[in-house]
Amino acid sequence: SSGINAEWPLRPGEPLQVDLNAFTISMWVKDTKGNTDSGYVQAENGFLRVYRHRSTLYLQVGTATTQCASCISTDSSLKHIVITWSGSGSSNGMGAFWINGVKVYTFTNFNKNYVIASGPTIY
Repeated sequence: SSGINAEWPLRPGEPLQVDLNAFTISMWVKDTKGNTDSGYVQAENGFLRVYRHRSTLYLQVGTATTQCASCISTDSSLKHIVITWSGSGSSNGMGAFWINGVKVYTFTNFNKNYVIASGPTIY
């Protein structure tokens, strides 16, 4: 047995079954909060968060945060958001934000060699 939850991908409210040193997060959002804050993904204890403040989209991994300024509209249209990050290997610290299939931001040297330990629940 691999120890990985049989219902992969992870569903909200489930605990993280494995250590993560890389991930891709994909979500559809229809934000009705306008120009205020919105939280999209959060792990228990704040080890992983994706949230919006006005038109800036944020990714927090551990205590490090990167942001994509002016990359997301605040209207209530349906949006597809994809975020990637790698904390190991040849792409260590690299990632990107995509909105509706368009790469809007690329980052490097972000939280290199970091691992999100198994255990926290994803919301």
